[in-house]
Amino acid sequence: MHEKNTKTNIFYLLKILAHDLYNELRSLLGIVKNLPINDFSVMLLVMMVTLLQVLPGLQHPAKVAKLNDFFMCKLQVFYTMSICLQIF
Repeated sequence: MHEKNTKTNIFYLLKILAHDLYNELRSLLGIVKNLPINDFSVMLLVMMVTLLQVLPGLQHPAKVAKLNDFFMCKLQVFYTMSICLQIF
């Protein structure tokens, strides 16, 4: 009986966590969608940088940081190129 209660409690906590994560992602995507970005590829880069943040408790924070750096670099390159095109 104790094992069933433990599994039920774990399931309930996971359900709360999933709901909280969903709300956080929804909020972040709402913020990103309201940015004045017209290019879909740039929007995707901004979303990836926003969503791939190293948070406490991650099992593989180095992998997440590496992905974040990758997308941030692509976003910086695009930003630099767009500034150069505006100058010329």
